[in-house]
Amino acid sequence: MLNHNRDHAGELAAIAGELERAGMDAAARLVEEGVRGFQAGNEKLAEALASIRGGK
Repeated sequence: MLNHNRDHAGELAAIAGELERAGMDAAARLVEEGVRGFQAGNEKLAEALASIRGGK
């Protein structure tokens, strides 16, 4: 699941780049902010998984 989420973050980052190239800077920035949030969530999920696997 984590890899799946990381793939989506990459796809969203690509969309942000396309928006920027199309001159839609405000939308691109919002998508980039969303990607950062997505990545932060993925990091928390990875920590939780490590905790489960480590028994902590």
